[in-house]
Amino acid sequence: MDMQSALSGKVTGDRATDLLREDHRKVRELFEQYERAIAEQWDTRQSLAEEISMQLEVHSRVEEEIFYPAIRRIDAEFVAHAIEQHQAVDQIIERLKQSSEEVHYDAAISELQRLVEPHMDDEEALFERLEERVPEALGLLRAKIVKRKEQLTGSTQEMEGRS
Repeated sequence: MDMQSALSGKVTGDRATDLLREDHRKVRELFEQYERAIAEQWDTRQSLAEEISMQLEVHSRVEEEIFYPAIRRIDAEFVAHAIEQHQAVDQIIERLKQSSEEVHYDAAISELQRLVEPHMDDEEALFERLEERVPEALGLLRAKIVKRKEQLTGSTQEMEGRS
């Protein structure tokens, strides 16, 4: 992906894995923004925490509903482990939604980052193997993921340039 596409939020490539990698890039950037915001206003951190949560929730849903079922035959062990990790992420996000205290947000975001970063690295290693083995299937999955993300976010604005 070139820098212009990354900055514009547009994904180059026509595979499901390209979309999922872009989600990972966004979440990593949000974690970095949150770390920089620790010294800033609480509202900034709260807003970033909400955005991180939303991005992770949408990403998890499309993986669990579309991507994981499609690759289960290729790597069922990975899928089972990834779903467990998603459940742990969901629990942390739920704690975030229930709390309004800074110290809880900071701890929860830190915990999310420690859990999500290695998960994204593992997925991206899997993506490379899948791109070699089943590139055509990844192209077909891409359209399904875009459509589901549009449904989940209630908007096509973020998906522009991806379909």
